Amino acid sequence: MKTVIGVIIVALVVWGIWTWMDRDEAVVPQVNQEENNSEAGGTELATREFTINASNFSFSDSEIEVNKGERVRITLTNTVGTHDLVVEGYDVRTQILQTGESETIEFIADESGTFEYYCSIGNHRAMGMTGTLTVNE
Repeated sequence: MKTVIGVIIVALVVWGIWTWMDRDEAVVPQVNQEENNSEAGGTELATREFTINASNFSFSDSEIEVNKGERVRITLTNTVGTHDLVVEGYDVRTQILQTGESETIEFIADESGTFEYYCSIGNHRAMGMTGTLTVNE
C-alpha cells in the first residue's frame, strides 16, 4: 500500500513540474484550409487554431494575430483555478472552467481591429489576465 501511495505522489510531483515548466510556451498557430459552404458561398476559409493555457492571473499567450475573414478556433485549457475566456467585440466566450478542463470556441474574424480577450472571473481581468486579438485587414 505504501508503494502505491509513493508512486501516486511521485506521479503528481512530476505532472506538477511538467505543467509549471510548460506554461510559458508560446502559442504556435496552425493554419488549415477548410471548406465552408454555409458562409462565403462555398469558398475556402483559412482556419487559425490557438491553444491558450489559463493559470493564476495569466494566459500563456497574450497576443493572437489573424487576418480578416479567417476562421479562428481557440482552445482554452485551464491548468490552475477557475477561469474563462471572453473575446470582446465578437460575442464569444467559453464556459467557466475548473482545473484540468478545456473548451474550444470558434468564430469568423469578420471585423478588423484590435480586440481584448480576458478572464471574466472575479478581478482576474483587473489583475492582468488579458490578451489582444489583432485582426488585420
